[in-house]
Amino acid sequence: KDEDLELASDSSEMDIDSPAVPSVSSPVPGALIDCYTNMASNVDENNPRQDDDILTHCAYAFPGVVYTLGKDSWSLLRNTYLTLAENLPHSMSNVRQTLACSLHEIAHVIGPEQTEKDLIHPFNNFIYDIDSVKIGLLKNLSKFLQNVSPQYRQDLLKQMKEIQKCEDRKNWRYRQTFASQLPHLSELYTTEEVYDHIQPIVLNLTVDQVSQVRQASFVALSKLLQKFEKQSDKCFYETTCETIRTKFACSNKCTYRQSYALICLELLQDEQYEIIENSFINNLLELVTDRTPNVRLWVGQCLLLLHKNTKNSAVEENLSKLQSDSDKDVMHYSTHVHEATSPVSCT
Repeated sequence: KDEDLELASDSSEMDIDSPAVPSVSSPVPGALIDCYTNMASNVDENNPRQDDDILTHCAYAFPGVVYTLGKDSWSLLRNTYLTLAENLPHSMSNVRQTLACSLHEIAHVIGPEQTEKDLIHPFNNFIYDIDSVKIGLLKNLSKFLQNVSPQYRQDLLKQMKEIQKCEDRKNWRYRQTFASQLPHLSELYTTEEVYDHIQPIVLNLTVDQVSQVRQASFVALSKLLQKFEKQSDKCFYETTCETIRTKFACSNKCTYRQSYALICLELLQDEQYEIIENSFINNLLELVTDRTPNVRLWVGQCLLLLHKNTKNSAVEENLSKLQSDSDKDVMHYSTHVHEATSPVSCT
């Protein structure tokens, strides 16, 4: 009878070939669970590739199976997961990629204790795997870390540089994905940890060769500045602002000066008008007469947003100059609000 069934208290002692014993609240018969787990356990060791499709489907369905059975039945599925994640030939990366994409979902179901006990080792393996596996993990990295202890999150900071590494330098989407995770990761750490470990990575990505990567890093940098500015000690905030002004606004490279305007624009789109007026407005106004139209273009967009939301005579005066600029694109962007997708580059 169902009420007579009990889970083994120690999942590490479970035999993968023993009959499945679901929790008393599970609507799934044990025989059906056996059929699922046997998909991974009955692999032909001499020719595992012939089971590739079966194993991929098994991995794809795993989050749904865990969700259906619930946390209390994790011991029935643990060995199956570890088999799929760690005991298959390295060439079967599609199985690991599928698991990496859903790791955060499994962690959410089974909770922090079991996550740290059973999922950390696969997680660490995925970090050092090929790019197609790593990017699956990367897309939901912050969600996974929400289900582990603060101590483990701190340990992960030491692996940030390894996570950032990419086998193929041309794979800019990997760097873009990584940059898009940094704002969410910064919410999980203290201001000092963010400044020491995440801020240098963000600043490095702001000079990436690909505009989509740079734009994702500008979003992250805006979030970091907001986090630093809220602290009573403004040291991290002031140092970061000075780095931005020196590195970008005062640069001889037009792409860097354009980046300065786009960083300001990101802050403005986050409605951080006070940060702009206190820390960035002077350099922004100096770029009104920049020799490169694409720099003036984004400066005009910044001044337009400032003019719509603040009262500043200097902003109004310089915006009028750009609205009568000799370049028609500068005139247009100084008059109409656009998203900061940075479709143009300096020439």
